[in-house]
Amino acid sequence: MSPQLAKENFFVLILNQIKNEEAQTKEETQLQELLLEIGEALLQEGTINELLIKKINQALQQRHYFDLCVQFNTGELVVTSQFSPSLSRVDRNYIEAIVSVVEALEKGPIEIKRCEQCSEWFLPYKRAKVSKFCSKKCRNRANYLINKEKNNDHY
Repeated sequence: MSPQLAKENFFVLILNQIKNEEAQTKEETQLQELLLEIGEALLQEGTINELLIKKINQALQQRHYFDLCVQFNTGELVVTSQFSPSLSRVDRNYIEAIVSVVEALEKGPIEIKRCEQCSEWFLPYKRAKVSKFCSKKCRNRANYLINKEKNNDHY
C-alpha cells in the first residue's frame, strides 16, 4: 500500500459538492464527470474496473499536476503519487477526491449509497444492515412525509 495522500473518504464530500459547483474550465468539467462516474461505479459494484482505472490515469496524466499511477498488482489495487504545489484549489479538491477513492479501494470494496430523502452520497455505518438515509434529519423528514401522506389518505 502506498502512503496516504488524501483525507480518508474525502471523495464523499466532493461528490456532494459537485452539484453546487459550476465548473469554470473544461478540465474541471472532465474531473467532475470522472468523479461522478466513479461514484456510480461504486454505487453499483463497490469497486472500479480496469477501464475506469485507465480513464483516471489518462485524466490525471494529461494535466501533469502530479504523477499518479493506478494499477492492479497480483490482484490488489496499488497507487503511487505526489501532488504538485501549483494546483488550484478546485483542481486539488477534485484530484484529492479521486486519490481518496483509489486509496480507499486499496483496502477493499466501498459500499456507498445515495440518501433516499436528499440524494446526498454517504457511506453507511458498517454495522447498519440497511441504510437508506445519510442522517437522522433525512430519516425523520422521510418518516414525517410518509405519515403526513397516510393521514391525508384517511380523509
